[in-house]
Amino acid sequence: MLEQTPTDAPSCCCSVETADDLMSRLQDRESEVDEDLSRLYKEASHKLIEHHHHAAGYQVTRDDDVELQEEIIGLEAEVSELSQTAGELSSRVKELDNTKHILQEAHDLAQGVITIHHTVNTCNEALLNDNVDDAAKDIAKIREIKQKYPKICEVCDNATMKESKRLEDEVCSSVRKAFDRAIIGADKDGVSRCARLFYPLGMTTEAVARYVRFIRQTLAEQCKLKLSSVIASNDNASTTRESNDGDRDGGVVVINDKYVNTLTNVFLAVADIIQDHQRNIEEEFGPMNFVMVLRGLQAEADTQAIAVINRIRVSRKRIMKDFENTGDEVMEDARILTSIDLGQKDAVIDEMCIIAQRCNQFEHYIHSVSRQVVAELSSEDHKKLINDGEQQGEEGRNRVKNKVDHNLTYTEDGLAVITDLTETVQDIMGEYVLYERSFILTSIIKAIHEDRIDIDDPQQMTSSVVDDVFFVLHKAIQRSLSTADIDSSCAVINHIVQVLGNEYKSICLDRPLQDSKRNFASFLAHGDYILEAISGDNDESLGQGNNSIAVSTGYAHLHTAHHHHPLYLMYRQSDGETPLDVVTSSQSWPHALSNTALSAVYVDKLRESAASAAAALTTDNDVHDKKEMFLHTIQQLEQVRSEFDELTHLGCKMCLHQVKVQYLSPALAGLDGINYDIDEDEYNDYQINDPFAQHFINETDIVLRFLRLVLPSSCINIILGLLVDQLTTRMERFLLSSSPSPQQQQQQQQQSGIRFFSILGAIQFDQDVRRLLNYFTSVSDLPVRRKFTRLLDMCTLLSLESLDEFHDIYASGGTTMNDYDTKQQQQQQQSIAASSSSSFRLSRDEIRKILLTRRFPADKVDALLRDYYPNTHSRNNAR
Repeated sequence: MLEQTPTDAPSCCCSVETADDLMSRLQDRESEVDEDLSRLYKEASHKLIEHHHHAAGYQVTRDDDVELQEEIIGLEAEVSELSQTAGELSSRVKELDNTKHILQEAHDLAQGVITIHHTVNTCNEALLNDNVDDAAKDIAKIREIKQKYPKICEVCDNATMKESKRLEDEVCSSVRKAFDRAIIGADKDGVSRCARLFYPLGMTTEAVARYVRFIRQTLAEQCKLKLSSVIASNDNASTTRESNDGDRDGGVVVINDKYVNTLTNVFLAVADIIQDHQRNIEEEFGPMNFVMVLRGLQAEADTQAIAVINRIRVSRKRIMKDFENTGDEVMEDARILTSIDLGQKDAVIDEMCIIAQRCNQFEHYIHSVSRQVVAELSSEDHKKLINDGEQQGEEGRNRVKNKVDHNLTYTEDGLAVITDLTETVQDIMGEYVLYERSFILTSIIKAIHEDRIDIDDPQQMTSSVVDDVFFVLHKAIQRSLSTADIDSSCAVINHIVQVLGNEYKSICLDRPLQDSKRNFASFLAHGDYILEAISGDNDESLGQGNNSIAVSTGYAHLHTAHHHHPLYLMYRQSDGETPLDVVTSSQSWPHALSNTALSAVYVDKLRESAASAAAALTTDNDVHDKKEMFLHTIQQLEQVRSEFDELTHLGCKMCLHQVKVQYLSPALAGLDGINYDIDEDEYNDYQINDPFAQHFINETDIVLRFLRLVLPSSCINIILGLLVDQLTTRMERFLLSSSPSPQQQQQQQQQSGIRFFSILGAIQFDQDVRRLLNYFTSVSDLPVRRKFTRLLDMCTLLSLESLDEFHDIYASGGTTMNDYDTKQQQQQQQSIAASSSSSFRLSRDEIRKILLTRRFPADKVDALLRDYYPNTHSRNNAR
């Protein structure tokens, strides 16, 4: 917007300067106005030119539109004319097509009528000649024409149609009669030939039903004949037994494998039928109808198998009467054992497992066959097969008589999920689990009562009870797994875990250890018994050296050339002379301990064998989950193994305590009376007459040789480990408990109870430690050197001739402390102490006590330790 131009005249009193300024402003304003006018003119010119151009273009476009519009109108007229002509032609074509279709239908219908007339005549001729096959083909042709031309009945004469219907009924009746005759005559070829005629006659469902009926009838007759034969043979056997035994054993049940073989033959017969008929049925009726046949076979197999199983259960009922509670009764009153025939019970339980195994194998087989067939079906047929239970017909739903029919549901393979045979097997497995538990308990009690030690076999370190019990347990697990019923196997494992952790542990392990403890302690109190036991084991070494056992008992006159068992002197009656007629683990503590150790090993083997057997199992449903459940169940045996190991360790600890009190403690107590503050003469005397180590080794060697004769190597290793721990602890306490205080050190050895070591005494003590280390290393595979580590560290400190050697122990690099300032010294010393922590397992206080026993000045020892332990750093007292 233009600014307003100033128009006011200057007053007369304005100055020249003011006028000049105003004039300059007016000139500037004039220039601005000129520029604005020029700009506006240019814009107007441009807009005018654009307007002229638009106007000219509009005129040209308008002229072109008129010409195009005329052309479009002409083209539309031509298109309309062509469309009308095309519509007329299309109508004429449609009329011609309809006429042709009508003529073709009339021709085909006429041809069909002619064919029906001709086929009726040929069918009559075939029936007159008893040629049912050709007649059936003619009827099939007539049926095909009727299905293809539904209106043919309106065209063909009634007489012909009635005749065709009569012929169809007559042919179907003839085929049924021929099929029935073939069934009655057991003519498999005739049955197969007639079955092929059902499909063209439109009798597929009836054909399948009759085929299944024939197969089931054949199977039923075979099974009935075999079962009758088995029953008759068993009745004859029972009659013979009654005549031989009189009235006493009139009710004895004969156990054999004939019933189980009969059951197996039922399933084998089904397999043979499938092999013989599968191809024909699939070719004539299709795979879907063969699944219907499989359903019928499954139902008939259920019927026949249950008949055999029920017969078995009835015949075994007397043997297993109330046996599910017998185990608990035997635990309360072992006298019941005399009335129990475990052999019969074991045979029946085996029979139950075999029955379950055969049934599960059959289920797996028939389902696998069905899966192969179903895999060939279309998705629509598969869905129809699963959902439409009525398609199996009357035969497929035939259930066991006098039982409630089930609402059958089918798996993806088209067969029933649960059948009567499945439920029967489940009932059998429920009974089996209870019977197995009672059998295990009863067998354990029987094994305890029959527990024996073979005193004629010196190599036998365990009694019979362990092998007997674990044989039964291993058999129970293996036969439970043989059934392929993992749920039952888990139940059996749970019972075994409970029995091992409770009854077996308390009766077979704990009780014998407690009952035989006093008897074994009395045996150990006689040193001559120990020497007599090892008399045949390197006799020359006995009596040599400083041996208190040999000296105190007069070993020479006790040598016996031959005896039955190392512990035979313990197997005596109360008079001490008469041998025991029967020796059990309750009378022999070493055997009781060996039983415990062996039980732990057997539990581990039991778990491994169960896991190995489970890995080979194959089941159809929930394979992974069930195997995982079983593996989780057998892991409970790990806890049982731990309990047995703990009991074994406690027994070994008690054994060491007994032999230590009787033989090792006197030798070990001699350590307290030894003076290691010795001179050269005393040192030479110690070299000849060892005051401690060799004497202790001799005593230990005799005890160890005896224990090796009566205990397994696993127990020996535990005892040796405990002995080495106690020995090293005792020797460490010997060094540390009586170490002098600084005040006591000033008094030298004026007071009793203060122990010092001379350099020769330190060497003697080091020799004792290494002699003991070498001995235990030679008699054991245990990592003994690790247990002696602290003692060896103490010996190293005792052997120092001066405190300067302490620097060499800690810093073999030979760094001089004076080369650094105080702060650097502390860092270097801390680094050395930290790096040496792996070689020394002694605390600062322990090192100080040991150095003081060498009479090193207390102030110098403290100063030395302050250099290396500025922050009272101490190391782990790890062994």
